[in-house]
Amino acid sequence: MFGRLCRPDTSGSCNQRLQLQNFSCFPKENFLDFADLKKIVKAKVLDRLDHRNLDEIIENPTAENVAEWIKEQLREEIPLKSIKLWVGKWKWVEG
Repeated sequence: MFGRLCRPDTSGSCNQRLQLQNFSCFPKENFLDFADLKKIVKAKVLDRLDHRNLDEIIENPTAENVAEWIKEQLREEIPLKSIKLWVGKWKWVEG
């Protein structure tokens, strides 16, 4: 992915890590299998952002806004309290 958050002219892409945190408490019958979780994240987030210009998808794609956009995309299917978007070895934002 690239855009204002990353510079494609320096490395061609921007590597980021997504960490889902603090699943909300929910009834036992609503637990997600890891394989299902992976499919949801891939379809809702990774397939839409990977190797894409973030400026064309998210208005003002700062790290904070990207994290909020990701959380919003996952909200319907995954009960999250927060996510961490790592934008460097020691840099992250929480949304």
